[in-house]
Amino acid sequence: MPQRSSRSGDRARRTSSRQTISSDYGRGESRYESGSRSRSRRNVGTVGSDDRLRRARGAQLSDQRFRGQDAYGRNASRSGSRGSSRGRSSRNLDVSQKGGYPLRNRPINFTKSRSNHDTTFMVVVGIIIALLVILVITLISCAASCGQDTNDPTSNISQSLEGDLRTQVEQVVTSDFQSTFVAEHADQYPVELIQLMVNEPASTSFVYNYPTAAHGASSYDESVSRGTAPLLYTWDPRWGYTDYAGSLLAVTGSGPTALAMARMGLLGQTDQTPATLASFITQMGGATGETHMDANVIIGAVPGGTVTHVDEDGDGYDDNTGDYIENTGDATQAPTQGSFASTIGLNATAITAEPGIAITDTMMGALGQGANILIQTSGGAFGTTPHWVVIVAQNSDGSVAVYDPTSTSNSLHSWDPSTVVNDASTIISLTAPAGTGDQPVHVDEDGDGYDDTTGEYLDN
Repeated sequence: MPQRSSRSGDRARRTSSRQTISSDYGRGESRYESGSRSRSRRNVGTVGSDDRLRRARGAQLSDQRFRGQDAYGRNASRSGSRGSSRGRSSRNLDVSQKGGYPLRNRPINFTKSRSNHDTTFMVVVGIIIALLVILVITLISCAASCGQDTNDPTSNISQSLEGDLRTQVEQVVTSDFQSTFVAEHADQYPVELIQLMVNEPASTSFVYNYPTAAHGASSYDESVSRGTAPLLYTWDPRWGYTDYAGSLLAVTGSGPTALAMARMGLLGQTDQTPATLASFITQMGGATGETHMDANVIIGAVPGGTVTHVDEDGDGYDDNTGDYIENTGDATQAPTQGSFASTIGLNATAITAEPGIAITDTMMGALGQGANILIQTSGGAFGTTPHWVVIVAQNSDGSVAVYDPTSTSNSLHSWDPSTVVNDASTIISLTAPAGTGDQPVHVDEDGDGYDDTTGEYLDN
């Protein structure tokens, strides 16, 4: 009996154990099915049917065949590395709840594409930076080396210029072609012309053209009105290249040029230019002195010159002229012909100090009566070199208009009359003779009493 009871207990324990195992197995299977359904819903959507899975697997295979066997193989390999090559790949598909084709779960390598673009960009930037560096270095090198030769107009000044004149040229020469050319080829120019360019930059073009210019004179082809003097300069190419007083009229011709301005304004005639007046003054022996025109020639008696009559064969007659020679071999003086001013059709009167009357007042009185005032400067207000200027008008404010044939700056501003007088060594009042019209004045060029152009006898 006890043995049978023991057996019943064993059966009861085995039955209970089987029930426990069955219960545990049921719970495990339930958990497995629940997990399977959860995974199916996550990977396949809410459908989860075998039919939907088969369609998704067929679409995936079709897409892989379309894109090529190699792509499919790589995708399968990657899927296999994560688990089952078939079952899990079907679970990783994402199918739209509304149906359609599934999207492939394939990563795209954006890093490689971005890396290629970054590399190309960096190469382009590097090339641009290198080109900029080369350009900067080139510009700096040019500014430091070749710039000294091309931009510095004083670097190639001719070695023929020395001393103070060279220093003056270095100070005034500019980067323009003409002044630079003169400085570099100074041996082709008279020193006095280079000095003219230094003193008066407006003469640069005249000086530059000296080697190739025609060294002659031409007529003054501009019109003038009586009572209005034109402004003329010595370096005008119409007369500046002619010879006068041992140099060029551009350098030494302030006297003839100032006189020509006064004559043109007083008579309204342009037949006598600075060149023709310079020739007359030279013939009369007046191209002398520091200002290259003797004031005494303008206002004083002009001698005909010293002539030595020579009776070469003893017959009592000059063999050149046929004139009878009373004093054979003796030097005789030709008769005077009046002043040079009268020879060119003007009246000339020297203005000097008078008791109780200031020279300035006398000068301004003559100017008010229509005279032009010829001034010989002494080397003060009008420049360190004595020369001739002419006062052509009185301004409404009491100042005077002075035309300086050697200076544009002196000619283009008004002057106080007392300043002019203080710088004057000679003051000459020039007027037109009474009744003078626009008819030309005959000039006795060689002192024989006849006009060499018309052959008419000249009273003056």
